[in-house]
Amino acid sequence: SNSELKEKINTIDSKHTLIISDACFSGALLDTRGSTSATMSDAPDVVKRYYNQKSRRAITSSDKTEALDNSIFFDVMIKYLQKNTEIYLSCNKLFGNIGETVVNQSNGVQIPQFGKIPGGKDEGGSFIFIRMK
Repeated sequence: SNSELKEKINTIDSKHTLIISDACFSGALLDTRGSTSATMSDAPDVVKRYYNQKSRRAITSSDKTEALDNSIFFDVMIKYLQKNTEIYLSCNKLFGNIGETVVNQSNGVQIPQFGKIPGGKDEGGSFIFIRMK
């Protein structure tokens, strides 16, 4: 259940936790409101600021309704990540680039969500993807 998942997520001893869920009703998780080609020491200051604060975030394929069986969300996300050329990509920016595309391609049936996972361990940070070599 989503409530059990939230409890388990908040017991993970990590600086950043990002859940990407492509499942029906996965929006209920959210608060309602290899080697790499770089290291965080090479990152721009704004990326370092987000990275230095803890985060507990989720990107979900839909809101609190059923998701489509044929996952538009997964296809859009994978295509975006494959074409991405940024060395540092925040989960915020990832969602910003895929959310509207999913809504448009699903004719408004599937509305992805992004937000904090409730539980108090999020300090305003962001999960940062670092592009592989």
